[in-house]
Amino acid sequence: MRLTPAQSTQFWAQFNNSPLFAKWPTARDNLYAMLELMPIPPDGVIYEPGDPPSYLYLIGAGSVQLSLLHNGKPYLQQELGPGDHFGQMGLFANKYRSRAVATPETVLYRMSAAGLRTALDQNPALQEELLHEKRAGRLRRIPLLHSMTDDQLRWLAQVIEERTVARGEKLPLGSDAGLWIVDYGQIKVTGPANPHEENEWPKWGITAGNFFFSPGPDLQFGRKCIAETAVAAAPGRLYYLPVRAANRLIATFPEMGNRVAEPLDIAQILSTIPQFQLLTHQQQEHLAQYAGWEFVPAGQNVTTQGSVGHSFVYIFDGAAVVTAVDDRGRSRPRTYFKAGDAYGTTSLLAGQPRDATVRAVRAQDKERQPGLDGAEVIILNRDDVQHAFAVDRQMWHRGVPLVNEMVVIKEDRRPLDWMDEGEVLRWRKNPHILWLILPGALVVLAAVLLVIVWRAVPDAIKGTVGVAALICGGPLLVLAFLIVFLNYQDDYYALTNRRVTRRDRQLMLYEARAEAPLEMVQDVTINTNFWGRLFGYGNVTVRTASKDRWIVLNNISQPENVKADILQGRIEAQAAGYGKQNEILRRNLMSNLQLALPVPERQRALGDAASPPQSMSRKLFSRGPQTPQPSQEKLPGAPRPPSRWLVWLNSKLPEQWRKVIIDPTKLQTRPLSGQVVWRKHWLNLAARAGLPFFAFFLVIVLGVILLFTRPSLPGFPTLGLFPLWFVALIASGIWLWWQYTDWHNDIYVLTDDKIIDIEQRPLGLDTKRREGGLERVQNVNAKQSGILSNIFDYGDVIISTAAGDEGYTFIMVAHPKKVQATVFQKLDQLRRRQEEKHTLQRQREMIEGLQVYHQIQAEQASRDNY
Repeated sequence: MRLTPAQSTQFWAQFNNSPLFAKWPTARDNLYAMLELMPIPPDGVIYEPGDPPSYLYLIGAGSVQLSLLHNGKPYLQQELGPGDHFGQMGLFANKYRSRAVATPETVLYRMSAAGLRTALDQNPALQEELLHEKRAGRLRRIPLLHSMTDDQLRWLAQVIEERTVARGEKLPLGSDAGLWIVDYGQIKVTGPANPHEENEWPKWGITAGNFFFSPGPDLQFGRKCIAETAVAAAPGRLYYLPVRAANRLIATFPEMGNRVAEPLDIAQILSTIPQFQLLTHQQQEHLAQYAGWEFVPAGQNVTTQGSVGHSFVYIFDGAAVVTAVDDRGRSRPRTYFKAGDAYGTTSLLAGQPRDATVRAVRAQDKERQPGLDGAEVIILNRDDVQHAFAVDRQMWHRGVPLVNEMVVIKEDRRPLDWMDEGEVLRWRKNPHILWLILPGALVVLAAVLLVIVWRAVPDAIKGTVGVAALICGGPLLVLAFLIVFLNYQDDYYALTNRRVTRRDRQLMLYEARAEAPLEMVQDVTINTNFWGRLFGYGNVTVRTASKDRWIVLNNISQPENVKADILQGRIEAQAAGYGKQNEILRRNLMSNLQLALPVPERQRALGDAASPPQSMSRKLFSRGPQTPQPSQEKLPGAPRPPSRWLVWLNSKLPEQWRKVIIDPTKLQTRPLSGQVVWRKHWLNLAARAGLPFFAFFLVIVLGVILLFTRPSLPGFPTLGLFPLWFVALIASGIWLWWQYTDWHNDIYVLTDDKIIDIEQRPLGLDTKRREGGLERVQNVNAKQSGILSNIFDYGDVIISTAAGDEGYTFIMVAHPKKVQATVFQKLDQLRRRQEEKHTLQRQREMIEGLQVYHQIQAEQASRDNY
């Protein structure tokens, strides 16, 4: 039954805020053709499991009960009322998996699959809001739910409630009886859910993957896992299932009932792991409160080659296979993990990248019991462990083995300030020692010549000359040797797992750094001469696709070993890239072909936003982040939104006139994505505004003198001086404002995909704006020339581009080395995004071909069965 105009108006009043129409501006005009009215009598069945799907249903009045059946009995049910919608899962899965029954007399609006496709085209984020696929993937990681199938978890994601909690928030256990599952965060519980209440732990921390029950008279399971109180010790997210739904779910899956018989004692597990056996029992119990518990289904990765390692992983149950790919993408099997094995010690201590992929597999059957189809793991993240250290510094003091190891490695983890997270230093080398000996020999030769000259002078003045030479020449020779030594030490070459770098510095007069990513290295050559072969040094040239990013390591020791290390680093970097690409392909195939429910990327057990408590001294003297944070500043020359009164007046006009008067694209002018803004150093402002500031200050002083002394000039009244003073005040103030605004409007901007150089005069009298794509950048150099530039830490950042223009020069910016590092980071991120985009495009074409193949196979099977 098509909708009448009155019914369309009634429907829109009820559903205009629905996500189905949130970004579909013309939906209201098409309701009569897109929807059908469908009255349902009490207890009327709307569809049964297995029915072919045709519609998405929206409830106008009444209520609908959705039931998921197991052996003909419901184990998950969902009550829906006016304003809700259902049936979307069937349209995506090509069949309904649940039973839908109208309990009282109900009025439904049904939308065809074509209408839903239009809504999805208007709002790409709508699919996730309808299906909660990401939530289902997170539920797939919960060990308690591992016996459920992917389809059952997708349905559970529709039923279960997702709740976020803030630090210190109390959970409403008294009013909300049922099952609580921690997705991330830490919940302090008391009662039977605390397995160590008698061991000085009145409140026990439960983290990711764990669970507890809130008490209620209808609770049939999990009596030993009841929490009497629950308070969030860190921001987190939990899943809540009401007691009646939890009872039905656990009764349907007996293995789930075994899991909730008693809480998991992670502290006892840690006591059996060699890496933690040197800790006291109290330390093991404390650390257990920061350990995540996770399930990874067979065929999916526990950890992936090439990703930054942050965690220690213990295989609690199930099995996993360890593989790695080489620089050609060929798989290389390594070993097999079973229950009781562990790995990731170096990742826990140092955060080193994973050199292999660990993939969960089905475990072997034992004693006629089927093996686990995947792996259950206990995970300790490095940041969570450091959080535990900060919570109780008396327990985790220097001298505890785990603390000593993490502190030593933390201090050595970033030996160079430009290194990123997960970057490991392979070696740092200075030029050959000969380049210290030769300049040093010149200093020694100068000292010898000074002695010869002293010996040649007459004896009568030899004493006087000797004292003068010692006083004047001695310090100069010592200073010269120190300069030679410091210049030698300041010039270095470095190789990390990501790049090769050359740093040149001359005391506080000059500094520059050049680098090349290892994956961009195409060739490494060596050039030596006779003396180089004799003393074991040479020039190593690292060539990339861009000539501007070639790196020459001059006069470096053992050039053959250096070449081998760089080429080996390139192999490892390319292998890591293949490892990550293979994982992306696997996940896309599983998702698009519905082979499995992909689990999401792992996060910290406490959540990425959790931060350890800091002492007052750490808060006061913390240096803060090394990389500039994205700025919300509106750029000079950016279009300004129209005034509020004009927007209000425009809203009263007919709809077809509104866009003519106000461009809707200018209603909100947001900062550019990831924009970072730099200005010239404050010394540049001082040079510009110093004189007007002095003039303004002098006028103020003269005004004070006039006010208190009231001088008079011959033939000129005293009050006549005040208008002149006021004019001078305004003029000097405008002059000062002009210089400051001129300095403030000259900015350098870096976004996620472009570079912008803006120069604008005050009042918008003259604006010059140059911008270009970040992908054109070939090289970035930072230079500091002169003593002042090094003392006050300012300099020029020269950005070379592939085009034939002059590139970009950030003149006299503060902290030029950090600016250079930020440009390199943005550039690397852009290139990685582009590579991922190209990889995803190729994979999408492959997946589309496989989808067509699967459709043909399904149609052929259907014809054969018919």
